[in-house]
Amino acid sequence: HVSLILDNVLAALSDPQYTHQNRTFTYVETKFFSQWYATLIPSSRQTLKELIAKKQFTFVNGGWCMHDEATTHYMGMID
Repeated sequence: HVSLILDNVLAALSDPQYTHQNRTFTYVETKFFSQWYATLIPSSRQTLKELIAKKQFTFVNGGWCMHDEATTHYMGMID
């Protein structure tokens, strides 16, 4: 159901009626994002790129999955 969440976020952030620079979305799970992105049509990909450029859609962690799912010790999160 992650794709439904991302579809709704993309629609909400790009809706001209509600376009505000202070509305943002931060995403963590790169694996699910990659699967969703592969299904997007070119115009949606372009919209997403514009939101990323405006820092309205951002990423944290940068890993394929959240570090707390793959690491059992705090040093693994730091290193």
